[in-house]
Amino acid sequence: MDVYLSDVRDQKAAEAFFKQAIDTTGIVPEKIMTDKEPALYPAIRSVFGDKTLHRDSKYMNNKIEQNHRGIKSRYKVMKGFKHPISALIFCTAFEEIRQLFRAKEKTRSQRRCFLAPKIQKFHQLLTVTV
Repeated sequence: MDVYLSDVRDQKAAEAFFKQAIDTTGIVPEKIMTDKEPALYPAIRSVFGDKTLHRDSKYMNNKIEQNHRGIKSRYKVMKGFKHPISALIFCTAFEEIRQLFRAKEKTRSQRRCFLAPKIQKFHQLLTVTV
């Protein structure tokens, strides 16, 4: 899964996203799952041709949509972003912090032991960047 931030959602932006994803990962996907955005259909056909299956079921995306629920709860309070660069900076920092503190499939006691060094590491990152 990859992310591409654009202030427009058209075929040109979709093609740029797919090309960037291929360049970044070096992988041409067998299946792509998207929402029903009309610009995605010709973009997928032009970048991948017939070798990639495009699935556009509204319900198959639920897991992916839930992944960015945390970001949505933050930027709705801020009433959106004024500029795409602001969104890029926010989303990058938000995702890095989220991955740093991620403790999936751990018990409560394991999370407690896991969290203290992560908080120290986070404070070290803050002092280096500030």
